[in-house]
Amino acid sequence: MSANTIDQLGGMIHTQAIIDFYNGAQHNDVKSQKAGRPVYDDVEMIRIRWAGNTKSELHAPASDRCDRPIRNKEDNSRYYVAWKDHPDFKAAYEAFKSGQSSALNGTPISELPFLSEARRLELKAINILTAEALAGVDVNSRLGAGLSDIRRQAQLYLERAAGAAVDAKHEAEKAAMQAQLDEMRARLDALAGGAAPAAKAKPKRADVPRAEKSASPFDSWEDADIRAWMKDADPDAEDPGPVGHNQLVALADALNARIREKAA
Repeated sequence: MSANTIDQLGGMIHTQAIIDFYNGAQHNDVKSQKAGRPVYDDVEMIRIRWAGNTKSELHAPASDRCDRPIRNKEDNSRYYVAWKDHPDFKAAYEAFKSGQSSALNGTPISELPFLSEARRLELKAINILTAEALAGVDVNSRLGAGLSDIRRQAQLYLERAAGAAVDAKHEAEKAAMQAQLDEMRARLDALAGGAAPAAKAKPKRADVPRAEKSASPFDSWEDADIRAWMKDADPDAEDPGPVGHNQLVALADALNARIREKAA
């Protein structure tokens, strides 16, 4: 089957195609004429088969220009690349180069519980290797009795699987949203719990008359700042321990007075 024939099959290359690459041999006319005998070159080849079609195959050198153009999204122009570089076949080519079998585009028929092993072998013989290929095969192709029934079963299988995937996605989204709400509530509770003690602490300092407070420059300082200043001013001084704010202010005033006396 020539490469040009691919255009006659239209969109089947996407939905029903089975792509694989292999190492083949290609006759070299120039070398053969010079040698006076048949000479062949090792060539990477692409093979394309179609589900339900046992009579047509495409074989072409992987480095030849693919007859299926690629659309440039920016200006809607068309351009061509080699078969091995075409987006439709690149994954199969990479699998071939890495020594793996070509990746199937879909769910293998071995995963379909309603098929017997004999039925699976029959389907493989006519190039139906995935659930997607079976679901999309032409029921009028006369490929055997019962094909219409298992085709419908494959369609239902894929529909149920798609529905389950959507349900799982929704459940995951709900769980993520609930986790965010729980985290937000925890933060709000933490803020609310932390604000109450701070609100109660202020009246304790407000009980001291403002006239008395204004006598010390340390009165408006935080306790931690007063302790840090005292430590810097007199590193040898003992830590005052767990005393209240007013006592810290008095100690700081006394230390400040001693420093001034020494300076005088």
